[in-house]
Formats: sequence, structure tokens, C-alpha cells
Amino acid sequence: MTLVHAFIASTAFPIAKIAKVKRYIKVLGGLKEAARAIKLAGGIAAARQARGVLRDLVIEIGGFALIESNCL
Repeated sequence: MTLVHAFIASTAFPIAKIAKVKRYIKVLGGLKEAARAIKLAGGIAAARQARGVLRDLVIEIGGFALIESNCL
């Protein structure tokens, strides 16, 4: 892999992650509503056990997505 390929690969992942987080926040009704949903769920740990978009958001922002993809 050349240096250019390494650079493209290293920047593509964060861009994809940001796009996912933005999509999840939009589905939840905006940043304030997303934060409120996490708080109402009982925090990050409890929201991680939730289902749907809230769980997906927490997994993505917490870095758990990478861990789960490597362990499953």
C-alpha cells in the first residue's frame, strides 16, 4: 500500500463515521433531542443496551462499532 492509499483509507473512515453520526442525530430529531434521549435512557451505558437508532448512535460515538466488528 502506498502512502497515498494509506492517507485515503485513514481519512475515509472518520468521514464515514461522521456521516453515520449525523444521520442518526437527524433521525432522532436533532442534537438536543439525541442528547435528551441518551439522558432519558440512563446514560451512555444504558443507551447502548437500547434498540434502534439510539443504540446505533451510542455505539458509533463511543467507538464500540469498531470493537464489535472486530470481535463478532
